[in-house]
Amino acid sequence: MAVPRYAIYAVPEGVFYARGAAWLGWDSAAGRDIAQPALAGLSPEVTARPARYGFHATLRAPFVLQDGVSYEDLVTLCKNLGRSLPALSIGPLQLVRLGRFLALIPEPQPEITAFASEIVRRTNDIRKPLSEEEIERRSSDRFGSSDRDYLIRWGYAHVMDRFKLHFTLTDKLGKTQLDTLESAATDWFQSALNDHLAINSLCIMGEEPHSKRFRLLHRISLKG
Repeated sequence: MAVPRYAIYAVPEGVFYARGAAWLGWDSAAGRDIAQPALAGLSPEVTARPARYGFHATLRAPFVLQDGVSYEDLVTLCKNLGRSLPALSIGPLQLVRLGRFLALIPEPQPEITAFASEIVRRTNDIRKPLSEEEIERRSSDRFGSSDRDYLIRWGYAHVMDRFKLHFTLTDKLGKTQLDTLESAATDWFQSALNDHLAINSLCIMGEEPHSKRFRLLHRISLKG
């Protein structure tokens, strides 16, 4: 039997979320496939990996609960986080290439790093540590000893001082595909590139056992 995995994401609402979900072809809030817009270069093949996780920015990467910790315990912990953390302004976003994939990112801000780091720290004890096999599988050839240390300590290498808030839009692609999709994404996400955005809630996500896609289970408002 598969062990459920959970994650804690920033999942936007309103027009920005609707645009992001349509771009990926997966509505994680409703738990259903939706038609992608007819845009140059856009297809399920170029969004397959990010669609699996839904339109989001990662705050706590997918994890398995520690033995003896229930889903209700996770909800209670996140509610406590919601009472202590204030909503976070992230400003307008920029469309960028992170390596070989497209993403929407805010300007770097120490407040964003501190916000995400606090969530990682306060949820670390409820996750089951990665096995040696998982650590090896998640390690890349570019990993140094400090990357591995983060993976072991926090369950993910890109946290704390290495955290970069981003909304992933594509799989890894070639330059020609990226050129085409960059133009399409600039038009499709125009409002997000201009509007002043904020993270107003924490979203507990769960991995569906058959499709392996993540869907939104619980949204908790930030009231700190």
